[in-house]
Amino acid sequence: SAMFRVAITQTIEIPLLEASLSEIPEPPPRSRGKADPLVFIYFTQPGDTIWGIAKKYRIPLRRIQNMNPLRDENLLPGTQIIITG
Repeated sequence: SAMFRVAITQTIEIPLLEASLSEIPEPPPRSRGKADPLVFIYFTQPGDTIWGIAKKYRIPLRRIQNMNPLRDENLLPGTQIIITG
């Protein structure tokens, strides 16, 4: 590349970060309670209803209603629904 003056066939050295293990922070401990809830986006299909989606994913209907600004039980195909498990 002309910007960095490096040829495509040129070998370059990239120095490694030299850090001791004591300098790398450990991740925070995970709670021993419930696992993190699964969250994903569901795209509705023709004929889908909020009740049907709740039944399919075995989650309370109220959870879907609380997570999504839905006004009608009958959904248009392609509507994005947030599902948490």
